[in-house]
Amino acid sequence: MLSARRAGWRPALWLAGLLLGLGGLMPAAQAAITEVVWGTFATSSSGNVSSATVPTRGIGATLATGDVGIAVISLRTTGTVTPPAGWTLLADRSEGGTLRSLVYLRVITNPSTEPTTHTWSFPATRVVASGMLLRGVDTANPVQVGDSWGDAGSGNVVTLPGITSSSDGVLQFGVSVLGNAPASFSTPSGSTERVDTVSNNASSGVSHAIHTRLEASAGSLNTARSSTATLGGPRIGFMLGLNPAPPAPTLHRIEIRHGSGQGLTCQASTLTVVACANAACTSFYNGGVNGVLTATGSGQTVNWPDGASFDIAPGSHTVSKRIQQTTAGSTTLGVQFANPAAGCNFGSPACTWTSRNSGFVFDVPDHVAGSPQSLEITAVTPGSGSTACAGSFASAQRDLVFRCTPLEPASGTRAVSVNGQALNATGNANAACDGSGRSLRISFDHQGRASLPVSYGDAGRVRLSATYTGSSATGDSGLVISGSDSFIAAPAWFKVAAQAGPLRAGSPFSATVTAHNAAGAAMPNYGRENNPEAVTLGFVRLQPTGSGAVDGSFSGTRTLASFSGGAASVSDLAWSEVGRGDLVARLANPSYLDSGLRPVGSSAGDAALACALEGGNCSLPGGGSATLYFGSASGWVALPGRSGSQACSAAALGEPGADSDRSCLYVPTSGSATGSVGDFIPHHLLLSAANACGSFTYAGQPLAATLTARNAAGGVTRNFDGSSATTPGFAQAITLAAAGSPGPATLSGASVAPSAFNAGVASATPSVGFAQKATAPMALGLRASNSASGGAAISSDGQPEPTLNLRSGRLRLANAFGSARSALQLPLTVEYWSGQAWLVNSADSCSTLLPGAVALSRPRDALGQASDAATAVSALSLAAGRGVLTLAAPTPAGRTLTVDIALNLGALSADQACQGSQPATVGAGLPWLRSHNGACAATADRDPAGRASFGIHSPEHRKLVHVRDLY
Repeated sequence: MLSARRAGWRPALWLAGLLLGLGGLMPAAQAAITEVVWGTFATSSSGNVSSATVPTRGIGATLATGDVGIAVISLRTTGTVTPPAGWTLLADRSEGGTLRSLVYLRVITNPSTEPTTHTWSFPATRVVASGMLLRGVDTANPVQVGDSWGDAGSGNVVTLPGITSSSDGVLQFGVSVLGNAPASFSTPSGSTERVDTVSNNASSGVSHAIHTRLEASAGSLNTARSSTATLGGPRIGFMLGLNPAPPAPTLHRIEIRHGSGQGLTCQASTLTVVACANAACTSFYNGGVNGVLTATGSGQTVNWPDGASFDIAPGSHTVSKRIQQTTAGSTTLGVQFANPAAGCNFGSPACTWTSRNSGFVFDVPDHVAGSPQSLEITAVTPGSGSTACAGSFASAQRDLVFRCTPLEPASGTRAVSVNGQALNATGNANAACDGSGRSLRISFDHQGRASLPVSYGDAGRVRLSATYTGSSATGDSGLVISGSDSFIAAPAWFKVAAQAGPLRAGSPFSATVTAHNAAGAAMPNYGRENNPEAVTLGFVRLQPTGSGAVDGSFSGTRTLASFSGGAASVSDLAWSEVGRGDLVARLANPSYLDSGLRPVGSSAGDAALACALEGGNCSLPGGGSATLYFGSASGWVALPGRSGSQACSAAALGEPGADSDRSCLYVPTSGSATGSVGDFIPHHLLLSAANACGSFTYAGQPLAATLTARNAAGGVTRNFDGSSATTPGFAQAITLAAAGSPGPATLSGASVAPSAFNAGVASATPSVGFAQKATAPMALGLRASNSASGGAAISSDGQPEPTLNLRSGRLRLANAFGSARSALQLPLTVEYWSGQAWLVNSADSCSTLLPGAVALSRPRDALGQASDAATAVSALSLAAGRGVLTLAAPTPAGRTLTVDIALNLGALSADQACQGSQPATVGAGLPWLRSHNGACAATADRDPAGRASFGIHSPEHRKLVHVRDLY
């Protein structure tokens, strides 16, 4: 009788047993992902906030273990965002230097202690935060694929990138973000809008929406879609594909396991009963199974010392049962009423159990390949009463033939060695096992026992057998004694070798994983098992550290399953950030061939060891000589320089990621590890700059430029930082230069120091000058680079780069004369050199003058004598290239007055006009509008000057033939 069960729910047990009896188990349907909106936090209209709290209770749904929370945080700052404990960053993108959005994930492991709220902190700003509860997500591998999109412009269409999924039932989780508020978003066709909310009613705010859609089949939604906002501004779009939870394992069949399928009539042997979830019995059913073992054979007597019934408890998939067949011969083992029939890993035909009166008893434990094992072998025969074993060959030497047979895989290139001798005809441990084996003389002690060293350098399951054939020389002609046992040899560790740096953030890089034995040799049989073993890769950041450092996201082929010669390579790995880290390898299965052996690896060094499951304790080498890793396939934390006993827990080591199957491993390292993979550098720089004066820029006029370090997907690499928030700083010095031939242009302020970068963004104020004032307008592209070459080069080349429309400009001030009883206006003109002449620059929308920049000096009367009369600037206007400087009528009223005028276009209190000493003024800060004003200097750096004369006028009857003003 065989039935599956669940603790505390007997009707389900009965149904599972009925299905078994009626023709096998029915496959479980894959669970669909269901969604509930947690809640939304928005900035109040009164001002900025520095935290956002997402509620997780009171949502109309009861939290359950394995539920997944998704939080979207959208804000108007690129400053550091600190999440609450237990949240894993899935996506992070900034646009325009002021808009940022992040997506986080949390797996709920204990609903009874789940906090009521979760709070994020950041520099004070406008923010909107929304949360969702998802049920039915694969917590071991929640995200299958993802992509982002962004635009720093002022449009209103958000692109949700198309993503190609490789399995059915993937939930497409789309986010639309706009740096403006209040805006609402249209819903892409076929999607459902879950959230549409805003921070406040102002252009300084932020709006976002969440759209979801469940894919019916793999790859069904691989085209980009769009969502249209009711306002315009910088925009971000995310699309994540979330994996549905795999079907709960169901009982496929029962497998009976033994090392050889052979026993002795005089002693009991131990069988292992396994509940299998698939035909190969490489995955297991842990829901609880009970049944009855059977043994069928004519004339055979079989005893079950522990009883024939077995009970595999829920949460386990194995149980041990003893068997003793007291008569020599063969029986067939099975499970009563099992459908499909129980299988075995021994016997020919399968499940044939053979019992002998005499034989060799030995056990080779499952072990790490390449590590010598001690084999104790005993020759036994039935003793008194035939139900107890007695030793033979006491204090004797006998020649035994030892043979090895590869079982899984069924062939190999290495042989087992016993007593230092390889078990093949040539005695070569690097040659395969063969049928001839090796004859070895064994010395037995007074109890008929011998201890022999055994070693095997490859991976897999192997049978070791020993046979003795009697002879007349020993007085036992016709006696044949044999025995066998099988064992599993697992890799000692995985060697992980990554492509040499520098590597570009978000771009593919390669790595190779090789299974090694304890002697450090590759194991060609690894990955050739009946159901090939696989390795999963994770990545952990080691540098930079600090409050500003972020983990980024790791993607690519994370599971390596195609091994050749014990090695497998992958070429599409990618890390989205800047810095250094380690690759961490572990088995995809809980242990190698269900042996309990768990090889691991790290790119930081050789001889990595698994030291504890979560909740246990790791014993590390002394002297601070190990890097300790804690995590799972989806994420790791690394702690260099550890020693002694370390608790393997999130409380002690930090939160590594969302998976529940977490463990600790370590690799011996010297000192403080810095990360073995990298350096990772930005994929490119994005340089943005607008013309400083509307549609053009004056030669010599500074302009505001922003440099953003980005990964291959366009996301900001926040670890490209030169501030005190990260250690060490991975930002580099960047130089601005002309994209192409600069012609007559030269750049100033073109160097951007590493310290200028904060979370991947830096500001600069370059200017472009002309050596000659009379230089025709030109277009000049700007490019940013780190001046390195080859693989170390970081540049804005190939990205949208700004183009400056350069003009050489000057400001002119004309003389004026008029009545002594009224104000006097002096014409102002802003001009540019067209290549042929100075023309009025009607496109000038940026030049402004303040009265404080005007210097008045040397007052004189109509006779040219010094005067105590005075005037002052009463108005100053300048627009579209033209303007007037208005001086008030002289005081005392009616007095004649002539004054010299200079416009200080510099930054200092002294002007540079050719009139000589002038009173101190406030500089206008327009030095690019200086020119050859007067003959006091040959350089084009003089301020404009003029003269105003009150009380002088030209008679109407005067006829002029020629007038020329001299300065």
